[in-house]
Amino acid sequence: KVVTLSFKTQLANVSDETTTYGSRQYGTATFQGTASVGGEEVTVRRDSVINYNSGSGSIGGFVTLIWKDGSRLSMEVSGSTLSYSSGAAFNASLQVFSATGRWKGFIGHGIMRGGRTGPLGTVPDTYAFQITLKPPA
Repeated sequence: KVVTLSFKTQLANVSDETTTYGSRQYGTATFQGTASVGGEEVTVRRDSVINYNSGSGSIGGFVTLIWKDGSRLSMEVSGSTLSYSSGAAFNASLQVFSATGRWKGFIGHGIMRGGRTGPLGTVPDTYAFQITLKPPA
């Protein structure tokens, strides 16, 4: 049976290895938080790679969902960020590349949308995820 995971969360910046050079900002940042997914508390970790010009540009990296039983879903992120006067909005596609525990053998994809109301790393980012998973054949 196909499973759809839909949830919202806020992720705080826990590590920032970005460099700013003029209007360019690039590097990596890690965000982490929790979300209620199917009634269970799940750790959500986003390892982000950014390449911004004046606050807008490409985002990549990974999102990992970690359940208390150790099950994990890891997804590659590919998308973009659009800066505006008081923050930024982002939109990305997700592709599952690793699934363990209860998700072993599942394949899937999804979307990640969100934003922030301040400069990168100064306020939590708000996210909405929708992930569709197909069980092993």
